[in-house]
Amino acid sequence: MPGVGRSHVSLEPGQCWALLGTGLTGRVGFLRDGRVFIFPVNYLVHDQAIFFRTSASGDLGRSPLDRVAFQVDHVTPEQMSGWTVLVQGSTAAVQDEALSASVWGRMTNEPWAGGDRRHLVQVVSASISGRRVGTS
Repeated sequence: MPGVGRSHVSLEPGQCWALLGTGLTGRVGFLRDGRVFIFPVNYLVHDQAIFFRTSASGDLGRSPLDRVAFQVDHVTPEQMSGWTVLVQGSTAAVQDEALSASVWGRMTNEPWAGGDRRHLVQVVSASISGRRVGTS
């Protein structure tokens, strides 16, 4: 029977941030003009904040977003287990030169999307939640 012996556990914020730090790609979801958009991004976690590079003129970079969701998950299909973390908040262009230099110096993965991706954006977290699913 599907689901028998399966369990899910809510994760504490510290666990969520630790798991986010293990990933390279996540998804940013937002509303614009009454439509939902979800874009994959390469990201970095630094001081319990999420940063990604994008185009200054693109959907994610041309203006701050008041409400965003950022999600990362990991699954192990053969074990029918995994975890997911969801951050809700807003975005802001990184203006602080010291912060920008610190984050930029730690980004080792290039954005997969082509073009000029030098615009650094921060997901400002208002809430974080997560869950782990697996066998009990």
